[in-house]
Amino acid sequence: MDGWLISDLFFSVTKCNRAETALSVLRENRNGFDIIIKDVHMPDKDGFKLLEHIGLEMDLPVIMMYDRKHVVMKGVTHGACDYLIKPVRIEALKNI
Repeated sequence: MDGWLISDLFFSVTKCNRAETALSVLRENRNGFDIIIKDVHMPDKDGFKLLEHIGLEMDLPVIMMYDRKHVVMKGVTHGACDYLIKPVRIEALKNI
């Protein structure tokens, strides 16, 4: 998503580079988010483990993104509501 920000679409965005930070932010503000868009790979935790935690603790839709369809499809089979293939196009975000 280089070159533009999802906030350019008039959404409020909270960015977390680490899964544990994301979980902490989500837990502290349970009603403050409408959707989660996350990469499959995160430096401190398997993206599918984070998906599992979110699914068990929160009722939030999760969209997985990665550069290979078969990898993000694994996320869909494990509870993600949709997927995006990188590089993500702004049109794809508008459709969500």
